[in-house]
Amino acid sequence: MTATGAPSSGLRPAVLLFAGLAIGCTAPERDSDPPPPETPTGSAPVESSVGRVYERQIAFLELEPEDDALAVGWWFRTETNRDSPRREAWGWLGRGDNWDAFFRDAWITSPDEAPWRLHPRDPMRLEIGAGDDLENVVYRSEGRYLELRIGTPVVSWREARGGTIRLSEALVTLQDKETPGLVFDLQRARGLESEDGPDWTEWFLLVGDDLRVALVADEPSTWQAWILDDAGDRPLPLLASQWTGRRVLDDARREVPTGWVLTGTRGEVEVTLEVDGSYLEPLEGPGPVFGVDGLQVVSGVWVMGADTIEVHGLQRLSQR
Repeated sequence: MTATGAPSSGLRPAVLLFAGLAIGCTAPERDSDPPPPETPTGSAPVESSVGRVYERQIAFLELEPEDDALAVGWWFRTETNRDSPRREAWGWLGRGDNWDAFFRDAWITSPDEAPWRLHPRDPMRLEIGAGDDLENVVYRSEGRYLELRIGTPVVSWREARGGTIRLSEALVTLQDKETPGLVFDLQRARGLESEDGPDWTEWFLLVGDDLRVALVADEPSTWQAWILDDAGDRPLPLLASQWTGRRVLDDARREVPTGWVLTGTRGEVEVTLEVDGSYLEPLEGPGPVFGVDGLQVVSGVWVMGADTIEVHGLQRLSQR
């Protein structure tokens, strides 16, 4: 799933965005990091699961922004349709409509390595804790420093196709400025031929006062939903969505959404959302219409029963 082409308008080069989000900051004085190993901590030789795709999507969202929320995304993907697994990793950084895909790489690793385990790739370093839990993602390059530290788990859910979703407390350090927030962590495996699930993953992470919501697309316009609020954590009935706004992404020659209304199939929930900023890229393909992949910052209103709550969040948009 190699993305190509120009990002959406209004974006800045990565160096400017790093500087713009932490004006006057310089990279912190720290002991120099050792080169990242090609084999992650705790990895053990296993028989490769040929014909599978393993995804890990990690997104950080600032919870209480004074203006536009800071967002960070790390995507990891391993494909085992050959003798040696092919790995890909992407890194995104954004605030409002200023976004950069500051890291992207693809490489081949040994067939003896477990394909579901994450691998570091210079200048991206991973810190793995007990039980193979990812604790920290560090990016350091040419005076730029970005650290995502994943803290205490808040809640976890299992989706219909066997993937897992975990929300955790988190802290991002951009240059030397720290920002607390929440991490959305989705892990999923599927067959290459997609007989056990689609070859795309779309989701929303929404937060508001004492409210945390995760939505994962079951079909293009149907969403599995989970909620954490004062009443605890629980799944909700499926939500159906309709676009309420759209624009043309010229490089992909297709329309993309700029607004939604999502309604519970039993009428118990209604959510209205609008896009506040995005980083979208066309995907390689035969054309004339190309796929689109990226992240969008959203805000809106969550209505459930007598409660009306303002929310903001992130959406992973994936169109094939």
